[in-house]
Order: sequence, then C-alpha cells, then structure tokens
Amino acid sequence: MTNIQLDEETPDATWMLQSGSGHRSIAVPLEDRKESNRKTEGRSGDGQHEVKLKTSSGNISINNMLESKKKKHPRTGPLQSPQFMCSKKQTIRGCLAC
Repeated sequence: MTNIQLDEETPDATWMLQSGSGHRSIAVPLEDRKESNRKTEGRSGDGQHEVKLKTSSGNISINNMLESKKKKHPRTGPLQSPQFMCSKKQTIRGCLAC
C-alpha cells in the first residue's frame, strides 16, 4: 500500500495514479480528471509538478494532512508529515527546477 499525506489542500501537481489490482483514492480536487479501472489522472492547482505513482497490486491513497494534524500518535505526540517529493526530488513547496 502506498499512503501519502499532503500538507496542502491543493498542491500544484499533475497526478497519475496507477494500480494493477489495487484501489486508488485521492483527497485532492482534480481538474481534467480521467479514470479507468486501473488509472486515475488529473491536475490540481497549476499542475506544475508531475506526480506518478504505480503499484502492481497495492492500494494508493493520497490524503490531506490538514485533518490529520489534529490527531496525535499515542506515544510520540503530534503526527509528522513526510516530505512530499516531485519528479526532481525536491519538496513540492520548494521545487523551482521543475
């Protein structure tokens, strides 16, 4: 399973999620959304960064961290957001090279 937590409501990205036999969910409003039984594509914000996620049989889930920030881990406190990387290995907020 691939699970990504975003810390922006509408990141500037062009999305392609593909899974051979898993489910796909994305909690980001997509423009130009296209879906088939194995692929979800679309654009959020200005679509500046390309995000491609592929699995052969696992689920893909893109969630919004804004809701999760209110939750706490039982032992370590507030949950931390992992870095979200673009195709040039830059964080989405800091990427100027793409």
